[in-house]
Amino acid sequence: SGRDYWRTSLQTPSEAFASEQRYREAKQRTKREERHIERLEADCDSILQTLHRNESGLTKSQVQQRSGVRWSRIEEAISQLLNRGAIEDCEILIGNQKTPKQGFRVIADI
Repeated sequence: SGRDYWRTSLQTPSEAFASEQRYREAKQRTKREERHIERLEADCDSILQTLHRNESGLTKSQVQQRSGVRWSRIEEAISQLLNRGAIEDCEILIGNQKTPKQGFRVIADI
């Protein structure tokens, strides 16, 4: 309400340095987490676009190849989309194989 209050404390140089280190590490961690969330959202969008173009569904390998999402991040993005209810598991027949493979497809909007 118009007044600024300052909190002061006395610290030894090593305490001040350690405090500054903790602050910088927390700031870096926050930036890393923000980048991770942004990348995850971009991956999810890319996967959704890919699955919309292939309504009958795709295997995880096909999703990865066609969306361009890195293997190291594909699992988390697919899991996120499953949890949101944006995609669902399905079975995919590839070529003349008799055994269907696990795949994913977009849940149709009602």
